[in-house]
Amino acid sequence: MRLIVARNEVGMKLNKFGRFVDPYRGNGWFVSWTWVRGYFLVALRPMNWRLDYLRLPNNRWVRRLYVGPIEFEITDLGRS
Repeated sequence: MRLIVARNEVGMKLNKFGRFVDPYRGNGWFVSWTWVRGYFLVALRPMNWRLDYLRLPNNRWVRRLYVGPIEFEITDLGRS
């Protein structure tokens, strides 16, 4: 009997990275990873500092955490 272990099931892969322009919330840089259940994004907005936690009203699977100039976003596509 053989035990088969799926590789990279828990690990994250680099999805996108670069600069973005957002006149409403501020410009900055981002790095996005894809993982088993969805996406994880880290963004830096040097001109827009906040302290907030949001769940978007139109998409309940997206959560955003703002801590100073850093934004964390988790998109959980594993939910049905």
